[in-house]
Amino acid sequence: MSWIWPYSYLKGGKQRTKTSRVSTSFDSLDLVQRYDAMCSTIQPRPIAFISTCSTAGCNNLAPVAFFMPVTSEPASLAFSVTWRRDGSEKDTLVNIRSTGHFVVNHTTLPIIHKVFVASQEFGPEVDEFEEAGLTPAPSVCGPAPHVLGSPVSLECRLLHTLPVGEKRHGGTHRSSLGQVVYMHVSESCMDGSGIRGETLQSVSRVEGTRFAAGGRKFDIVSEKIWGKTKW
Repeated sequence: MSWIWPYSYLKGGKQRTKTSRVSTSFDSLDLVQRYDAMCSTIQPRPIAFISTCSTAGCNNLAPVAFFMPVTSEPASLAFSVTWRRDGSEKDTLVNIRSTGHFVVNHTTLPIIHKVFVASQEFGPEVDEFEEAGLTPAPSVCGPAPHVLGSPVSLECRLLHTLPVGEKRHGGTHRSSLGQVVYMHVSESCMDGSGIRGETLQSVSRVEGTRFAAGGRKFDIVSEKIWGKTKW
């Protein structure tokens, strides 16, 4: 179901403009309402399926939809992740800060359910490739493996991390900026002119907790794994 902006969110700050738009301050919205507003208006959002490796050699996976390209020269991208419920950093951040290396794997329709499994919070000792049923492939520029089932994987070197907002679970993030240093692409997605984007079967995030691919929207529902009620 699409997210709809209810007047009750305005909390007395409702202001009608001459163009019949509804205006409100984000300060009047709570955490989930702000999340809904951002996700409903900034869409579709590509899903960065990030693979990392700990200093102990344990592989980690994390799908992130607060993600974007930043520059093409040098090639760079950025993403942000939230804190754990106990206020500590998630394994993705710990691993990236420790090794300086991560891989952004393209999220596609054939692997989306495995990507969803990997969205759970596992302990740092758990190999999430095994949990999700995915195959790791060795990378070139660092310890983080890339996902063999993903058609495109971008190896990145960490450039910078930046905390945004107060440290708390949900909503506040630490943003990471990385430089793309190596690319792995499935031959089935290429021709003589380069990568054929229409072959990727890309999956994106849209409003609420919904996904989209090939012009259609769909839900993957599992409150055990992830959902707004867990906030």
